[in-house]
Parts: sequence; structure tokens; C-alpha cells
Amino acid sequence: MAADSRRPFVVRAAGGTVQALGTRFNVKYVDDVVTTAVNRHAVLVQAGSAPGRQIDHGWQISYGSDGLGEPLPANLETIEAWRRDRLV
Repeated sequence: MAADSRRPFVVRAAGGTVQALGTRFNVKYVDDVVTTAVNRHAVLVQAGSAPGRQIDHGWQISYGSDGLGEPLPANLETIEAWRRDRLV
């Protein structure tokens, strides 16, 4: 997907948004919790009325009804495994 600042790529899930900042990322929505992991570059994650947070390569963050959590290191090998038809 080509970057177009006039039309940013935004994923909306469970009352929050994840906006691509020239990136590759994963969004998982399970049991009312959204988890975003960044594989390349960065994303901007916003949940509810809290300010957005930029999440960089190698990190993940989750949000749900209790708001935006703290960033954590992401296990990119596990996150990317589904792209190679592998279960880890």
C-alpha cells in the first residue's frame, strides 16, 4: 500500500484506532481486547479519550474497556508466523 498523507490508513476496533505511519503491523481483537504489534516503522494508537501513543518497531500495546495499556516488547517471530502458515 502506498503512503498517502491525505488518506491515512486507519484501523478502527473496539472504540480505538490504529493509524499506520509508513509501517507494517498486526492488529488482533480477542475477548474485547485489541493488541497492536509493530513489525516495521511505527503506528499511532488511540483508545477512548486518552491521547494517542506512537508505538515503534518491536513493540506492542493493548487496549480495551479499561483504556490503553503500557507498551511491551513484541515477540515478532510468533506474531509473523501466521504469514508463513506456521503455528507457534
